[in-house]
Parts: sequence; structure tokens; C-alpha cells
Amino acid sequence: MEKTLEASLLQSIKEVNGKWFSPANSRFFGDKAYRAAYGRKSGNAYLFQYTHRWSDMFGGSQTFRWVGHHLEEGLKIGRLIEWGGEVLEFADFHEVKRWLRNN
Repeated sequence: MEKTLEASLLQSIKEVNGKWFSPANSRFFGDKAYRAAYGRKSGNAYLFQYTHRWSDMFGGSQTFRWVGHHLEEGLKIGRLIEWGGEVLEFADFHEVKRWLRNN
């Protein structure tokens, strides 16, 4: 059931934010995958993208990380998830799942 909810959530996010998921945008930012999930405690929905680190975009070695976005009203993609003023980066989706269990 959880995977079905996440898949339909991602589809709804894509419908609202179509240009954000365009092939040109994904290619420019180096996005490889997208997942949507709910925080267990808050029930808030989040979008996660598997993408290049910003520091790698202009000539550095390519390192991929999962980063998350808050979703605003109407499922509009909002700001990146931060902790202590820094964007949270997750090495794999297991780390994302751990974070979601506590948020």
C-alpha cells in the first residue's frame, strides 16, 4: 500500500510541476531519479531527487546524493530540506527512509 501511495503522490507532484520534471531540466541538473514519500510523524509529503551535488556541476567529479524538498500547498515543490542552515544530503535511499521515520 505504501508504494502505491508514494507512486500516486509522485504522479500528482509531476502533474502540478510539469516543467520541473522536463527532460531538459533533468539533464541540466543531472537528476537521475525522483521519489515521493510521507514523514511518519508529521504526515508531511516530501519530494526526493537523486542528483549531482551542486559542487560537482561545473567540472568536479560526479557524486550523486538524494536531496529532499518540502511540498507547499497544492503540491508545489518548495525549498530544500535543511538542517542547521545546510541542505541535507543522503547517500542512499535507506538514509532517506530513516529520516522520514523521525519526521
